[in-house]
Amino acid sequence: IPNVALKQAIMATPGVFLETYNSCLLEGTFPTLWKRQRLVLLPKGKKPRDEPSSYRPLCMLDTAGKVLERIIHNRIEAALEPHLADSQYGFRKGRSTLDAIEQVVSTAKQAVSGKRWKGGSIKYCLVATLDIKNAFNSANWGVIMEALSTLEVPLYLRKIVASYFSDRVLTYTTQTGREEYKVTG
Repeated sequence: IPNVALKQAIMATPGVFLETYNSCLLEGTFPTLWKRQRLVLLPKGKKPRDEPSSYRPLCMLDTAGKVLERIIHNRIEAALEPHLADSQYGFRKGRSTLDAIEQVVSTAKQAVSGKRWKGGSIKYCLVATLDIKNAFNSANWGVIMEALSTLEVPLYLRKIVASYFSDRVLTYTTQTGREEYKVTG
């Protein structure tokens, strides 16, 4: 469904869409049709066309499914907020990379000025960072489900996330035609 048509349909019959999304949440079912994604490869600048790293993969998803994803996201975010450490900046509303950097700089300034935790020396200040390549896209789905359970995310949300993870299909076009790949995590 084109985005313009979907928007008009929602505006014309909001009750139908509200009922559909509420039904998905109550039943813990993410519709199979909304779990299909089409891979599009976008060239990166003037890089050689024969190298895989010269392309940025983009998965095109059904817009109605993206609306349900956003509803689920907002509810999980609200359920998790009380469990997150104050020092966590990533994936949080109202926090940014700049806030994290400001906190690091402030801590370093305090360390150098002698205001140290447990009375440590002011000689050294160490900052260690960790960047896991492609961490978001390579997170194990079983580990995600376990974390949601450990953090006591409501059962209805865990059920719909489990449904979201199941039976996902990626379609893409090759020189010989259209192919499908079952997505797992």
